[in-house]
Amino acid sequence: MPDAPEKTQGFKLFIWEKLAALLAPLIKPGFDLHRASREFRSRIWNSKETGLLLSTDGPETYVVSAADHIIGQIVYLDHSFDFDKFLEAMDTLGKSTQPFTLVDIGANIGTICIPAVKRGIAQAAIAIEPEPFNLKLLRANVALNDLHDQIDIHGYALGSEDGTLTFELSPVNFGDHRIRLDVDAGKPLMDEDQRKTISVPVRRLDDILQDQTGNLVLWMDVQGFESYVLQGAPRTLSQGHPLIMEFSPYEMKRVKGDTLLKEVLTKSCYSHFIDLQDPELTRRPLTGEALDAVTAQLDTFALTDLLMIADG
Repeated sequence: MPDAPEKTQGFKLFIWEKLAALLAPLIKPGFDLHRASREFRSRIWNSKETGLLLSTDGPETYVVSAADHIIGQIVYLDHSFDFDKFLEAMDTLGKSTQPFTLVDIGANIGTICIPAVKRGIAQAAIAIEPEPFNLKLLRANVALNDLHDQIDIHGYALGSEDGTLTFELSPVNFGDHRIRLDVDAGKPLMDEDQRKTISVPVRRLDDILQDQTGNLVLWMDVQGFESYVLQGAPRTLSQGHPLIMEFSPYEMKRVKGDTLLKEVLTKSCYSHFIDLQDPELTRRPLTGEALDAVTAQLDTFALTDLLMIADG
């Protein structure tokens, strides 16, 4: 005899099947069910200011915060965030990296590592996210997608040395929380100095990956702190794993990381890079001048994503 949860699930399925049968004759040819569903979700989103919402219509399931007006909203409406960038990077790399473990640095709520593993693109993932609320949602989303055995989660920021750092919190964009350093970076242009701050633990990437063997692909989105993360990963960089990183000149300048990034990268084993916003996906020699040229093409708050490649 089925237990109570099975009975409840069966009853829900029966109701949905009956509802679908009743609605089917009313749906006219050319009716865009996807668009109607998105508009319905948009109304639900606009009716809430706080709390959690569940996105279940895509290949992956996510719980998101209604207070997150960027990643949370986009995932709830479209079931994905930035994964098209990841797929483009994988297409550019070709199949030579298979099989691999994805290292998702700045994993947020899991919109890169979860689909990468669930769809079989990566065999496993290491997800690193320092902000406590995002970290809770990341853990929940990994569990909802039944990936707890394949995705290893670390609740740290990454930097050049172990310790603690100040972390500023965006009130409306939970993907724009950032490390704040006590440096003179000029007047903030996005009211960052008004943000609430917390302290977060910091570890070196080399230490987190010290037991890893085999192929890795590094995906990094840390809001301008990339150079310091890479400073804490000389051994990892020496292995030449493909690195896809956000490149945001404004955010890097906020932590005096723009010049440092050029220094770290040009001394690494990476020899070329590809700007993933370049329609031609031109393979460029990795020099300070080439990175300056990318910066010059971007407006004040604009950003792009760079794929770093090591020859050999």
